[in-house]
Amino acid sequence: MKIAVINPSFNETTKSQIETEAKKLNFKIDFYKNEGEASGHISDADIVFGYIPSIVSECKQMSWLALPFAGVEVFLKPRVLRDDVILTNSSGAYGLIISEHIVMVLLMLLRKEAGFVKGQLEHVWEAPVWQRTIKNSRIVILGCGDIGGNTAKRLVAFEPKEIVGVTRSGKVRDAFSHYFNSIENVSNLENVLKPDDIVIMAMPATKETNKLMGRKELDKIGANGIVINVGRGQALDQELLVNKLNRGELYGAALDVFSQEPINKDSKLWDTHNLLITPHIAGKLTNDYTIEVCVKIFLENLKRFAKGEKLTHVVDRVKEY
Repeated sequence: MKIAVINPSFNETTKSQIETEAKKLNFKIDFYKNEGEASGHISDADIVFGYIPSIVSECKQMSWLALPFAGVEVFLKPRVLRDDVILTNSSGAYGLIISEHIVMVLLMLLRKEAGFVKGQLEHVWEAPVWQRTIKNSRIVILGCGDIGGNTAKRLVAFEPKEIVGVTRSGKVRDAFSHYFNSIENVSNLENVLKPDDIVIMAMPATKETNKLMGRKELDKIGANGIVINVGRGQALDQELLVNKLNRGELYGAALDVFSQEPINKDSKLWDTHNLLITPHIAGKLTNDYTIEVCVKIFLENLKRFAKGEKLTHVVDRVKEY
């Protein structure tokens, strides 16, 4: 059987690790830097480890697609991926790095760091401004999986007033449960939110999460409310957020995901007041830890696949994650 690995972030050491384990299990393996390089060469691959939305139709023999990311929505669209193909993701590889990103942008927002950076670039000594702290703040985390759980774990050290988790089931995995003061069901979100809340969005893209943070929700957190979105752009009413920030009806926001990516050069987002923008990089495969965990997940599943055992990290196509 043949494996095709498509990933520009894997160095020679990582590729050697994957190849060694694959050969032990009697798999043939080919490596490609990107979809363009792989195109025309993967029709006979039984397993593909990579993100291949533009060439997935070429994979006529594929029985398992292992994604190096957590997001899967592009492969759940009609007629994109055959029903008989096993789809797995790498949920669990990104919680640490994305939670660090969340802490970084939250502190930048609370301390209004963007204004000081602007002052430095313009050689202006900025006067002191009113700032918030994490201590005694109320934090609401939408999505309490690997990302949300790791975020709560790190924010506890800053002594917030409370950390409230919001999930579809109203539950959270045991490993993270003690970092939350309470867990609420997403259907009750409007009643969960309060003035001045810090809202961290880490939910997957599903029909249920579309415009999850809309007018009612943004109105509830008020002028001292903060929104951070590292989940999916469509979960937030982006246009409304921009208008509220520019009118001073929110304290600030940080977006790593957007309804359209990349953002157009003439987008209103670039000049929005108190908005931090990062180009969907909170959880990229750009550090050793993330790559290590991602590869570990794949290799453990490869052993299971070779033995005919059930794989882990299998995507539920009904739940959409």
